[in-house]
This record gives sequence, C-alpha cells and structure tokens, in this order.
Amino acid sequence: MPRKEGSSPAGSETHRGLTRANFSDRLSYNYMNNDSIQYRINQMTDTGTSVNLALSEDVELETVSQQQMMLEAIDRAVTDKEVKEQIKPILEAILRSQPQTVIKSYSQTVIQITMPKKRYEKMGSPRVGDKLLIDIRQA
Repeated sequence: MPRKEGSSPAGSETHRGLTRANFSDRLSYNYMNNDSIQYRINQMTDTGTSVNLALSEDVELETVSQQQMMLEAIDRAVTDKEVKEQIKPILEAILRSQPQTVIKSYSQTVIQITMPKKRYEKMGSPRVGDKLLIDIRQA
C-alpha cells in the first residue's frame, strides 16, 4: 500500500514506500489479482438526463529524489555484489554533488464515464473529490 510522506522509518526495507522503481511491480501484482482500484472524481457534468464523470487513479506516492531513483536502478542492473560494493560509494559521492531533483509523479489511469442520472443517484450521487472503487478486469 502507498504510504503518506514521513509515516515510516527511513531505510526500512519492510516498510518501504512506493517509488517509481518499485511501483510498477506492485501495480502489476494488483491487476493480476483483480483488486479494485480507487479513482477520484475530478470533474462532474450533469446534463439533466445523464451524468459525465472524469476520474483519475487515486495514487499517493512519497517524494523520491532523482538520486535515489538512479541508485535503485543501478542496484537492479548490477548483479555482482562485489562490483556493487565498489561502485556504490563512488556513485553516491558523485550524485551528492549534483543538485537534488525531487520527483512526485506517476502516469495515472484516467477514466471518463457517462451514465443515466438515475443510476448516478442510486450510487449515492458522489461529488467531485469523492473516491469510487472500480473493478476492471477481463470478462
């Protein structure tokens, strides 16, 4: 599960937050297990007979530095433990001297839904900012 910023000890392998590097692995796991995904309502248009909802995936990621992403990518790419131990201190020193770029983004899934107003009302008439659970899987 994604965690809010600062809610878990830094460096804890068992409580690591989602980063761009490990997010795709967890995302594919969720899709393979057919878990419902939360979507936030960004826009709602009521035409009188139907309701249009613009939804985006409700994902909260911790901020991650470009330096951290590069070190994680190198850690995955280099398989020899001895080479990693030799390269890592050098790379960390080089990257520390560079300006820090903090990244907090993810390409979200966006859904546009048009439904009859009666069905929208049966759902409880959710408003902009509310969250919906949507289960998308192959039939």
